[in-house]
Amino acid sequence: MKSLVKRTLSGAVLVAIMVGAILCSPLTLLALVVAVTVGSLYEFYRLSIPDSKKIYPPIVLGAVAVVAAYLVVWQIIPPQGLFLLLPLFLLLLIGRIFCQNGGTLDAGGVQTLGAQALGLIYIALPLSLLPALGVQIGADGAPAYNAGVVLFYVILIWINDVGAYLVGMTLGRHGKHPLCKRLSPKKSWEGFFGGLIFTAVAAVWLGARMTGAENTPVWGWIVGGVVLTLSAVAGDLVESMFKREAGVKDSGNLIPGHGGLLDRFDAMYLSLPFVYLLTQLMR
Repeated sequence: MKSLVKRTLSGAVLVAIMVGAILCSPLTLLALVVAVTVGSLYEFYRLSIPDSKKIYPPIVLGAVAVVAAYLVVWQIIPPQGLFLLLPLFLLLLIGRIFCQNGGTLDAGGVQTLGAQALGLIYIALPLSLLPALGVQIGADGAPAYNAGVVLFYVILIWINDVGAYLVGMTLGRHGKHPLCKRLSPKKSWEGFFGGLIFTAVAAVWLGARMTGAENTPVWGWIVGGVVLTLSAVAGDLVESMFKREAGVKDSGNLIPGHGGLLDRFDAMYLSLPFVYLLTQLMR
């Protein structure tokens, strides 16, 4: 009972923080995304890089990437500004090489570089799209913030999670069919389709109301729900794979009863690029 109360309270606090940051302003959303990016990268690198001294440069680079993407979508800096991130990563590479004895790069160094690059691609770049999701370009070419789009996406992620849990637990009593037993034994095909149906129905019902996209056809919202579900579940399984390789149950203990940031935001890491692309194609 105590663990349930702890999980519920910490979950409520997390929801309040996220909803408040989204609704307040694009800058508070940016601050939230930077914090989640830094925390997620820290947990990921702590699992994948043995030497803790080597995890901080890419974490800083990840935070810089999120801020740079924000500045680009708000037309504060030109898109070419993102190319400045490439020299920063090359500095990581060069610095890593010359930290080795004799300026050589051993197998451990290659593995570390791979983990650093993977963290940026898997976590920082997708999360940088969350603030961009709420930016809409007006007829005059100026960007404007639509908090409803971001909140709609986050709510669908939560609904997918809840729907999968409720249906999986209910139908699981009558013989559950594992979705991917090797990576996540508790996930089932029943839960997957339950989450898919919940998400698609919620997308149709809430889509136009929350985003203002009244011209989007019903099939468009259904496609969005399906794309979100498929990519969110994939993100969950990928994070489970990383944890299994590291031999841990949770990525951290920052959120009582829920684990770490990787555990809570895993669905976003893979779903954000697909959802963002879909929104751009349908505008």
